[in-house]
Amino acid sequence: MADYKRIGFFAGLGVAVVGLAALVITDRDYPEYYFKGKVGNEHAKFYEDFWGNHVLEVIRPNHRYKMTCVDSDDDLEVDYVKLKNGNNVTEYQNGEDGFEDIVFEAQDQFDLYLGKVTEIQKKALKSPLR
Repeated sequence: MADYKRIGFFAGLGVAVVGLAALVITDRDYPEYYFKGKVGNEHAKFYEDFWGNHVLEVIRPNHRYKMTCVDSDDDLEVDYVKLKNGNNVTEYQNGEDGFEDIVFEAQDQFDLYLGKVTEIQKKALKSPLR
């Protein structure tokens, strides 16, 4: 009977290892976009949060408007948008009926900022060290 328990333990351990390996292999990271600084007059930050979501935060110069876009499944497509204008906060989920145009616009902004971040980082690589 002890052999069955041992076989079950190792079979369970094998399944756990395979599952962890699949998670690690499918997890995509985008360090080329990680950024904290200014894009034009706006403050922008692209990072990976504690849960593995990729987050873009943009704050306008007057600090009254903030856009937060979240990519929760590693495909660089916006899954969630949070807009803050003064004290008003509105949240939108991708696929939510009636708000497709807002999420579509947020995706355009997301792509635009990632493109600008890439340009800024390429310029930084080309500039001589001082």
